[in-house]
Amino acid sequence: MRILYIITTCLFFLSYSNDSYGQYEQDIQIIIKGHLKTIHSHFFNNSPEGIFPYTHPNLTAYYGGKEQMIAQIQERISNMKKAKLIVKNIEIVDPIKVVTYQGEYHCLVTEKTTISFLHRDFELTNHMLGISKDGGRKWVFIEANLLRGEERKKYFPNLKTSIEIPNSSYKQLFDPQVRKEPLLLE
Repeated sequence: MRILYIITTCLFFLSYSNDSYGQYEQDIQIIIKGHLKTIHSHFFNNSPEGIFPYTHPNLTAYYGGKEQMIAQIQERISNMKKAKLIVKNIEIVDPIKVVTYQGEYHCLVTEKTTISFLHRDFELTNHMLGISKDGGRKWVFIEANLLRGEERKKYFPNLKTSIEIPNSSYKQLFDPQVRKEPLLLE
């Protein structure tokens, strides 16, 4: 009878610790999504100053400093408006991959952005690398495309992670009520 009690107690604590770890992972995912939504909000409300708490310091250096980065963001927003490019939706795709690497938390976030341009919808899939040095409470992000080639060597020379970063991609979306396949003119 005593053995049964010990086994039951051990199983209870094991299941409790697994549940609390799962909850911890969910909490981290909520924090990451909240940070990214804040970045999106500041970008699209033309208040780029608000993104800096969530921006990796080397990314700011990549753009030539805070003032130059703000000017480039404002120019991008202006160019999007002039071209009548409309961001319809940004989806943060689940699950967010989170790993620990040399005492830091790293995450890979996949975002799918639906953009309307010239009466056509496109879906851009890109990736953000997030880094937390405080156990997952505060995250800074880098657009993953900047971690390739010369930009990485110049601005992120010491950045290492165990996360494999996929390429970005885009595709045109078709309205099934209009046509099922692209129009081909021969």
